[in-house]
Amino acid sequence: MMKKIIIASLCVLFSVGTFAQNPDQQELKPNESYLVGSLKDNWFFSVGVGAQTYLGENYTTGSLLGHISPAFDIAIGKWFTPVMGVRAQLSGFNARGYNNLSSPYVSGNPNDDGTYEMGFGYFNLHADFLFNLSAQLGRYNNERCYELIPFAGFGWAALLNDGIADNELAFSAGIINQFRVNDRLDIKLELKGMLVNQRFD
Repeated sequence: MMKKIIIASLCVLFSVGTFAQNPDQQELKPNESYLVGSLKDNWFFSVGVGAQTYLGENYTTGSLLGHISPAFDIAIGKWFTPVMGVRAQLSGFNARGYNNLSSPYVSGNPNDDGTYEMGFGYFNLHADFLFNLSAQLGRYNNERCYELIPFAGFGWAALLNDGIADNELAFSAGIINQFRVNDRLDIKLELKGMLVNQRFD
């Protein structure tokens, strides 16, 4: 059985975008709650910064702060309807934790349990399907202050360390808590995880 590792992160994202709804130009048909724009409408762009932790087999080793490192995100996406959308996101930076000498990313002197401090740079380029649960349950409302948006997707995770090449298929999933600032700006609190094969570390 292949072991897995998870890199979990909590990011605050700033998203810029709009959802085109112009009743002056079009009229809603019976039983419609929103209008769907053309291909050029309803795009958004986001950047984020936060913290992440690496969940490996030695996660209980060392202090909690020894497992936390910065995380950065940049994404572009499109809403096809107020309920369903997609995005492409580049996330990562580095991961910290503890491992044994069989890992090429360890450094320093051994701890009492024989493990070493570990760190490696990585990125995760992934495509996600977005599902706006608030719009599904409460219908579309462009002035709603809070939106709950679960997502899931797949992508490519790669290491950034010199002389080391490991590329893995990665699964990503999480929840976006979106807070409306105005028609063009949202602030999002995103909790997510990336699942990759154990050989990544």
